[in-house]
Amino acid sequence: MTELKRKRILDLYGDMRLTMNTLMLDKWRMLGNFQANFVPGMVGPFLKVSLLPHEGLRKATIPVFFDMMEHEWKYNKNFHRMEIEMIDKLDVYVSNGMGDPNIQSCAVEPLPDPNIMKKFEGKQVKEEITRYCRTNNVKHFLLKRPFHQGKKDKSNEYKTLHIERTVYTTEYQFPGILRWFPVVDSEV
Repeated sequence: MTELKRKRILDLYGDMRLTMNTLMLDKWRMLGNFQANFVPGMVGPFLKVSLLPHEGLRKATIPVFFDMMEHEWKYNKNFHRMEIEMIDKLDVYVSNGMGDPNIQSCAVEPLPDPNIMKKFEGKQVKEEITRYCRTNNVKHFLLKRPFHQGKKDKSNEYKTLHIERTVYTTEYQFPGILRWFPVVDSEV
């Protein structure tokens, strides 16, 4: 679309992105428990909207991803399908120039409470119980971020590749009543 055509449309109708996003979110909420039928299929379209360079859109669509994660966990007890879909779509969209420099997608690993996990050492415990303890009542999360130290070697990019490990501590344990909690501490 040419800049002149874009300006003419904006003059006639105004910026309808936030209005249309609100309607889309209303329709999502109207689905109720049927939202689970649209996970992971709707990850891509909502991700596309959240990558538009408009702060209001981004803030409005983030709760949808939390809804999707809740449904995915409730019915499958993992996030594999949603994670794969989100990474695939994010890779395609960012590669095609969508988004802006403020986009940073990070997968974090829950770090279970060592005191709880010690109780299971040397005992025969069902896998479901240990898996539950690894992902519930968790306050610490590990972020692994690759980076190049020094100048990147073109002949061997792994030569300078390092991994920065950061442990984030949240104010409250996950899962909780709220869908997200502030980070109160981080340690590299």
